[in-house]
Amino acid sequence: MTPLVASPSPAWTALGWTFLHMLWVGAVVGLGASLARRVLRRASAEIRHAAALASLVVLAVGPFAAFTVVYTPSPPTPAPRPTAAPTPAFAIDANSRVAYESAPSRIRPGASLESKRRFRFLDPWIGILPGVWLGGSALTLAWLAAGLVGVERLRRSGLPLESGPVAERCRALARSLGIAREVGVAVCDRIAAPVLIGIVRPLILLPTAALTGWAPDQVEMALLHELAHLRRRDNLVSLFQKIMEALLFFHPTTWWLSAWVRLERETCCDRLVVARTGRPRAYAELLAVLASARPAPAAALSLAERPITTRIRRILLMEDRPMTMKPTAPEAFALCAATLLAAALALPTRAEPPAARPKADARADLKRLAEAVAALPAPPNPQGPDERSKALMDIARKQVDQGDRAGALKAIEYVRIAAPIGKDLWRDDLASMDAAGLLQIAAIRYDAGDVETGRAQFRQVVDLVCKPDPAQDAAMMRLVTRALGLLVQDEGHGADGTPVVVSVQVQGGDAEKADATEGPIAIPVKLEVLDHLSRILAERREIEPLRQVAAYTTGLAEPLRNPLLSSFLCGGLGGRLVLAGDVAGGRTLIAKVRKLIEETPDRELKEEAVLLLATSLGESDPEAALELFAAVPPARRNVALRKILENLCTFEAADWLDSGGIKITIGDPGLAPKDGVRARAALSKFAAVAATIEGDAARARTLAVLAHLQARASDLAGALATAEAIPDLRRDGRPEPNDGFHDSIKPATFALIGWRRAQAGDEAGAAAAFARSKDLARAVTHDAERLIAWIVLAGKLEATGRPDEAAEVLSEAVPQALAQPEPRRSRMLAMLAEIQLGAVGVAESSKIVDAIRDEPGLEKARALNAVARRLHEDGDAEAARALARRALAHLQPRASDPRLIPGDRLSSTRDGFIDYDLETPMTWVALHRSSMRPALRTLAGEPDADLAAPVPMPQGDHSAKVGAAFRRGGLDEALKAAEAIESPAEKAAALWSLAYTVAIDAERK
Repeated sequence: MTPLVASPSPAWTALGWTFLHMLWVGAVVGLGASLARRVLRRASAEIRHAAALASLVVLAVGPFAAFTVVYTPSPPTPAPRPTAAPTPAFAIDANSRVAYESAPSRIRPGASLESKRRFRFLDPWIGILPGVWLGGSALTLAWLAAGLVGVERLRRSGLPLESGPVAERCRALARSLGIAREVGVAVCDRIAAPVLIGIVRPLILLPTAALTGWAPDQVEMALLHELAHLRRRDNLVSLFQKIMEALLFFHPTTWWLSAWVRLERETCCDRLVVARTGRPRAYAELLAVLASARPAPAAALSLAERPITTRIRRILLMEDRPMTMKPTAPEAFALCAATLLAAALALPTRAEPPAARPKADARADLKRLAEAVAALPAPPNPQGPDERSKALMDIARKQVDQGDRAGALKAIEYVRIAAPIGKDLWRDDLASMDAAGLLQIAAIRYDAGDVETGRAQFRQVVDLVCKPDPAQDAAMMRLVTRALGLLVQDEGHGADGTPVVVSVQVQGGDAEKADATEGPIAIPVKLEVLDHLSRILAERREIEPLRQVAAYTTGLAEPLRNPLLSSFLCGGLGGRLVLAGDVAGGRTLIAKVRKLIEETPDRELKEEAVLLLATSLGESDPEAALELFAAVPPARRNVALRKILENLCTFEAADWLDSGGIKITIGDPGLAPKDGVRARAALSKFAAVAATIEGDAARARTLAVLAHLQARASDLAGALATAEAIPDLRRDGRPEPNDGFHDSIKPATFALIGWRRAQAGDEAGAAAAFARSKDLARAVTHDAERLIAWIVLAGKLEATGRPDEAAEVLSEAVPQALAQPEPRRSRMLAMLAEIQLGAVGVAESSKIVDAIRDEPGLEKARALNAVARRLHEDGDAEAARALARRALAHLQPRASDPRLIPGDRLSSTRDGFIDYDLETPMTWVALHRSSMRPALRTLAGEPDADLAAPVPMPQGDHSAKVGAAFRRGGLDEALKAAEAIESPAEKAAALWSLAYTVAIDAERK
């Protein structure tokens, strides 16, 4: 009896043939996907992502379709037949032969003997390939399962953030993105970059560094990115990708398509972050910092997802590089080579090509600058902090701000400031400046993580500054009382309530003489140090040394029982005690000051004391400040309210002048609330006070600031209500000269609200605010004011990724600007040209530039400079050079230039407003010409030339040259330029200025 040999089952054999078929099916799908990627290279990221995902789905269907085709089940065992005459084994009916031969052939088990012989060389592999396939898939799925286990471990090891600013911000961003489900936030010390984990219970994990070293805007960018993944359901797509990679691990097309999906997915989320924040450079720098982060688990979506370099290039609006695969001769070989390369590049351990690495970040540059300044010789007997020490302290502070704590601690070690022990801090201003320097060092150490050393140095400064000396303290207080009295007498008010103070200062040794004689005087530097000390201690909640400062300060003021002096010294200090956590002590001190004010019979003195106390309490105790407003006459409320708003906010880095020479300060766009939650609670109450301000102009301008701040604090309803309360001002019929914006305030304020809501992800709120702004702008009757409203609205539409809407506004604004008289015409065209660059492009913007014809040539040069920069960024260096040369030609002095008149720059401003209908003073023209030339020379490719210093001092000249070298060739060239400076003090000052440039570049660009 012949032994039976077990043969593979039909399903097993079909799996082997399916494996072989998928080799060519995958190549065809990959070739089609590569052609689609070429065609869609300039399409949106969402379309490219859809194409990549569709290609991966087609590839996923392939194995099932191939198996269906090749699989034929075993025929059923035939039933026994009755015995009959034997039939010839190979006797085939003629009709059967025709039917058989005419049937379509296909490769399958049980095919013709001829086909079997043709593919007989594959027979040994058909039985092996399914085992290889299933074994490899099992290993890949096991890797995925390990990733899921790792994700759960991360979830358990994370510390949930159920309350606090990060959790609140995450919930607000989720609502703005339309995410209804609950999203958790946690911090985990086992990750180096933010990740999104979970499908049913999504959780955003942040690294520990996000809470200790990141700036708030960086945390917001990270949260926005991960929430964008959640809104797009990318966690489900990612799981599908991982399963596909496990099932079709053997084919390069699988890995290439998965990498393409991953890249476009990250690009979609990156662009959402950039559209909401408007800060592509800052976001790209955050990605560059996270580039070295260790990979996240397989089942997590990480902000540091690869490939970082391509994402940074796309974020910075550079064109995506086309694929290098050629779909010809032979197609299969070229495709496999390209996809294998793509798969290799997608591995987490790959290295980026050197040419594609991002530029060194600000932290590295600041570290090199600190080393360069530290290498300078220290002066032997400095009188007060020298330039070297001041530069090192400022660089160290910027290193802390950039998250480089170790670098800051190292830089501060080189600072040498002697403690002014035994010196008279009242009369000796240099000794007080030494104390201020020691305070700055202590704060830097504290913020850089060396808390104990910082605390010890705080105590040292407190002991120095708060050492009682009854005779000297009494003389100092008499001097301060006189100074405050003169301040009240000399104080005036601008058209919108802005205070204007006229004072002559007495310095140093003249202070003692001023105590005995009449005349203008100044607040001693020692009190400035005291104020700075109490603020720093309050911000760090160091209550005990702050109480020591409060006890000393109260002892200075109480003997004189002067309400103005007590409000000045003790009112703000009480608020800072409240801010630091000593609510009872702070409120007690404030109550003492209020009681003293109430007991004062002098009505005018009482009024000034209430104003001073209200402004000092606005940040720390808004409720107390609001109570005090009841005693302030409506005509004076605007002064205090604007001061309170400034205390509640920080000023963001921004150019003092906008690009077209018009200082549009409607709504104070540079203000940002320090604490959004506290501001949101207080601003609506302050808006009620603002509604009682006397004078339409002052009320309108202050309400615009409040509405903008409410929008930034995520109070959309409050912002819209405040903006609607802005009175309708009319420029027509008002006496000249113009004192500020009028008709444009209300529409511009709604544009600011739309801008801030778009940044926060509130698309519906942004659309409503922009629509209201457009309606109001069209209703403005004054030509110039209507154009100001159009400029603000178009700029904010373009900044929030609405180029079509911006172009629509520009189509109305540009013809109106062309019809205006000079100099208004050229100034407004220059601003419109720059907005046109982002909204429509270089061609349309160039038409506006050609229409500018201002006589000094400054506006034309500004506009040409903007277009040249854009062309340079787009890679058209030759066209950029040509426009830069044209701009330089317009900056040359002209025969028609008026004569320089010293001090004439003040003639074009009133209360901080630049009148767009007045000719630019020649002093300003010369200043702007000199400041624009270095960057234009760099674009034009011209050699360095002696720069006219904007400040008539060698130090300013050196700083300008070092700054120009930095813009031209980066930090290396800037350091070479600094080496040529002979004076160590001037060299330190130039490097100090350069550190400022490096730091603000990291935030602005």
